Amino acid sequence: MTPLVSLVIESQTADLSSEGRVRANLREARRQISLLPVPGGELILVSGVPLTEPVEGVRCIVEPGQSYYALKNAGMRAACGELVIFTDADCRLGEAYIQRVVELFRQRPDIACVAGRSFYDGQGFITTLNTVLSFGYLHAGSGSTDPYGILAHNVALRAEGAPDPPFGPYGGRVSG
Repeated sequence: MTPLVSLVIESQTADLSSEGRVRANLREARRQISLLPVPGGELILVSGVPLTEPVEGVRCIVEPGQSYYALKNAGMRAACGELVIFTDADCRLGEAYIQRVVELFRQRPDIACVAGRSFYDGQGFITTLNTVLSFGYLHAGSGSTDPYGILAHNVALRAEGAPDPPFGPYGGRVSG
């Protein structure tokens, strides 16, 4: 049976967070996937190097020497779900994130892709400032004219009809 969702987590960004934070992110992703209705979902971790310890409930794909977007493309090739959600190992999913993505696709069968805003954790001034500096244009509303609003750590696609590969030949957010 085809899973409803494949959650693809790229692990190259794991070095941006502590190992504890990355493992907590994986646990939260597994928890949210476990709440999906049948046929459920799968969790795929794509990495350039093998993990030293296996992670229960996570399918690991190893693509040595590959760049950020190449890893995401490998995750898409491995994904079996009707919907494929992309995030990074250093990103924490918001409460009911996966459920909300599924709801959006169900409400709008005509859409092929959804993307969301990103926030750094915390409520303090520096955290808010970093959110604005990194993602401010995503929070600008419909008046934003920036054509680069969708980031690969917070995007979901319908597998059927998705481009192959979905991510271009980019080395990173600023070098593509």
